[in-house]
Amino acid sequence: MNLARQFAPVLLCLVFAGCAGHRDIVGATQGDAGIPRAGEPNVARLAEGGYVLYVRHGKTDSTFQDKLDKQNWWKSCDTRVHRPLSDEGRAQMLNMGKQMRELRIPVASVVTSEYCRAVDSGLLLQLVPTVQDPALNYADAQRYLKRSDLQMAAGMRALFAEPPPPGRNVILVAHVHSFNPALDAAFSQLAEAETVVIKPGGEGKFDIVGRITVDRWALRAK
Repeated sequence: MNLARQFAPVLLCLVFAGCAGHRDIVGATQGDAGIPRAGEPNVARLAEGGYVLYVRHGKTDSTFQDKLDKQNWWKSCDTRVHRPLSDEGRAQMLNMGKQMRELRIPVASVVTSEYCRAVDSGLLLQLVPTVQDPALNYADAQRYLKRSDLQMAAGMRALFAEPPPPGRNVILVAHVHSFNPALDAAFSQLAEAETVVIKPGGEGKFDIVGRITVDRWALRAK
């Protein structure tokens, strides 16, 4: 018997906030013991596909800041105008991709924003070739192009609602949301390298079924 396949459900449970204890599930109904009874993802289902994983880029180096002063500034990797990934952030994304491969999570595509830190994060996953979609850009870049908050939200909603190819998942690598109103509080509170697990429903509909904090990936690596 293939041991990796035999123990995959157990390992996947470790990636989330534990199988028997409390999970960080957005919008779940809490039981008497504080364990969600609804909205809780069966982590092993990620191996069956059908989810969108929204990943905020890895940890960045805060000694650098974005400078919103030139056309397409958000596409630059020049640290004089762009906040890059830190060494820790690069390690986070490398490890995340490694765990996904070991857990045999099938990925159809990795789509990133046009920001260098998001593009780098997607590449460091080392899963499949990446593509970029400006709808995933941080609000500063979209406002620079005179896009309204409603337009930003509509672009995100379309990506979250689109079902992946059968048996696979789609990974979106982007940013915390700062438009108003947010599609869900999960996106406006997202830490660097944290993941929101989304179940697309088509026609603009989606459900948030869980979150994976970066420490869960680190726990899986030990």
